[in-house]
Amino acid sequence: MDPAAEKSSIAQEVEAVDHEIGARKVGVATPAADDLDVGASIVQAQEDTQYTEEEKSAVLRKIDWRIIPLAAWACGLQFVDKSGLGAAATYGLREDLNLKGQEYSWCVSIFYFGYLAGSFISGRGLQYFHAGKFIGCAYFIWGGTLLGCVGAQNYATLLGLRFLLGYNAISPCPFYSRKPAEIINYARVLESSLVPGLLLITTMWYRQQEQSLRFGLWTVTNGILPVPFLVIYWGRAFDWNFGAKSVQRLMETPSLGLGHVDSGPVVSWRLIFLLLGLLSCITGILLFFFMPDSPVSVKWLTEREKAIAIKRLVDDQLGVKNTHFKWEQLKETLLDYRFWMMVLQMFFSQAAGNVTTNFLGIIIKVTKKASQIRNGASRLTYGPSPSIQGFGYTALKAQLYTAPNFAVQAVTQMIVSTPPTLLPRFRNFKQPLVAIASVIALIGMVILYVTPAETQYQGRRLASVIIISCSGANYTVVMAVIGTNTAGFTRKQISTSTAFFLYCVVNIITPQTFLGSESPRYHTGLAFILSFLSIYIALSFSTWLMMRLVNRARDKKALTNPAYTTGEANLDEMSGLRDETDLRNKHFRYSG
Repeated sequence: MDPAAEKSSIAQEVEAVDHEIGARKVGVATPAADDLDVGASIVQAQEDTQYTEEEKSAVLRKIDWRIIPLAAWACGLQFVDKSGLGAAATYGLREDLNLKGQEYSWCVSIFYFGYLAGSFISGRGLQYFHAGKFIGCAYFIWGGTLLGCVGAQNYATLLGLRFLLGYNAISPCPFYSRKPAEIINYARVLESSLVPGLLLITTMWYRQQEQSLRFGLWTVTNGILPVPFLVIYWGRAFDWNFGAKSVQRLMETPSLGLGHVDSGPVVSWRLIFLLLGLLSCITGILLFFFMPDSPVSVKWLTEREKAIAIKRLVDDQLGVKNTHFKWEQLKETLLDYRFWMMVLQMFFSQAAGNVTTNFLGIIIKVTKKASQIRNGASRLTYGPSPSIQGFGYTALKAQLYTAPNFAVQAVTQMIVSTPPTLLPRFRNFKQPLVAIASVIALIGMVILYVTPAETQYQGRRLASVIIISCSGANYTVVMAVIGTNTAGFTRKQISTSTAFFLYCVVNIITPQTFLGSESPRYHTGLAFILSFLSIYIALSFSTWLMMRLVNRARDKKALTNPAYTTGEANLDEMSGLRDETDLRNKHFRYSG
């Protein structure tokens, strides 16, 4: 071949390769355009890619103020909504609807059948549609379904409404995605979309080391927000006369709370559902209009600020969002042992939550019979829900004694979530920290299991339930582990959906182990939770150790690789924007 012609041919090949790389950088459609993240074009369109730490901090503050307050309120209110059944049981729901045997347990479990039915549909919907508007619609319909609970007249009606709280039937519903006027017939997903949606939004805006604290900030309201609602339900008038008998005076003052309305067409437990339903509808509207999707679509950031927000994720080998479902990522995920180690943590960690939510009040035993309510006795002679009812307290005292559980849960969540974000030394110690909290909860579970139900042991059993509340931090950390350690948008959605699928399964099974014939000891249920919590502790430590070994192996291999050229190094830095999974992207490091 003529040397000049050969040189020209080589030059053309080089130019073609440069054009391919350049096209990828600016997001131009290429044969592999589906691989590109939605944020790629914004990052590459910026001529000045040098950003100061002051600029990054300013963008982070703006993101925090836009996302965290609304996410925290929505998450906390939904926790109050879910525990509303237990509060309603305190004030006569079981008696008014004549629930017998395991019927209350099935009202708890059926919720998670609906959640399970909607979990994978919500995962696809959150990937394709505007996440903020998607969860806003779902939350609004959730509130409407809670309002429907006000009119429940029997077991069958309540059972159906509880199912709909997890999932509502497929019907036409407008969603605004990339095309503002697009109207899609899609599933109305209720509870099954909020937490996965907030998890997704958090991973689209925050770096790995920032996510743990942010998860903690918007889930800590699970332990804070129930307390003012206890006051609303209880509602004793304030007593200004302090003294030796101030507590007695407080107990004797007229009551203003919803829980004291025991006459008329709308009794106390119906008022509770009415209040929660109205607040949820309002919150759904706020989420629809104010919760953002990704940095690409928001209007409150400049183009440079959007690029900074995306570049922060690129530094962790993460992308923002890819709307294309990739079957190869699905196959890769289902065959990956790391995936199963992470999602099974959700399965084994969540059984303990039933002690401190749905069954917290039925483990302090009822002190009067249902016939006494029919004869005019106050509804407050009943304990709040199926776990504090084994202790012999009145419903009024039982309501007060649930407050420490929420406080312990909130404090534990922040203790576990804060160090991995603020202290570099603890960045990769999320799982060991929560495993220690779980060991403490396990001790409380053992105490509750072995302590007799007689009156003289009430204090010990109540203290054990409070200790078990330390397990509330498990939920936050498991979400953080899954969110920070999965790259590739389809892989992330599969991981999240599978985790919440397993969350539903364990919450369907666990209430059925609390047998009415074993009240108030519930030996079968407590033994079941003891075994699951023990497995979770072992699995958490194992997953943490596995991640450290994988990181160490990748670090060692990186030292032996030849130096990259500038162009190749840039492509490696941008792997997150090519929607590569954490398995394929060897520059990705796991955060345990």
